[in-house]
Amino acid sequence: MVSSLKQLAYGEKKPMDLHVNSSCQTFVNTFPILEKHIGVNSRIVDFLLNGKDEQNHKTNVKGQMTQWFMHHHNEDFKWVCDEAIKLANENNPTPVILTAFDCWGVVYRKGDWTKVHAHWPATWSFVYYANGCEKCAPLCFPDCPWPNVSYPPRKMMYSVTATKGNLVMFPGWVRHKVNKQECDCNRIVVAGNLYVKV
Repeated sequence: MVSSLKQLAYGEKKPMDLHVNSSCQTFVNTFPILEKHIGVNSRIVDFLLNGKDEQNHKTNVKGQMTQWFMHHHNEDFKWVCDEAIKLANENNPTPVILTAFDCWGVVYRKGDWTKVHAHWPATWSFVYYANGCEKCAPLCFPDCPWPNVSYPPRKMMYSVTATKGNLVMFPGWVRHKVNKQECDCNRIVVAGNLYVKV
């Protein structure tokens, strides 16, 4: 459904990532990558392990992925969205009313990965680790500059470990990826986007 909407919006023109816009300038700036332990929800793990790949590896995610709007059909996914909204409200620079636009689940098995991408125009994006371990592929942010270096900054890779029960949140325009899953653990996540309600 989302790919059909993209086709309608862009036609044959491929959408351009903000970071390659011809007017881009390099800034050394900070942005929040928030982490909070919200608890382990084993029902999500069971649900996703017993599911199927609804997207057939045709999205940025090259793993077993659900449909896009799971929070409308499953209370456990809605719980993750509600926790994400709480965390966002604790960190918003000004008060706004947020709503979960989309929410999906992914099982990463050995060899699965996700392309570098962003979630523009989402205000916040989030990932909940329903299952994972220290050896699982982390959530990576490839555009994070080295601290205290001269202009132009050298880029480094900031990453967040797949800690079971943790919710990770970041601005929707920030590019991120998941490297190839190398360990035998099932890396199981719920991800989604929050928008300002108008």
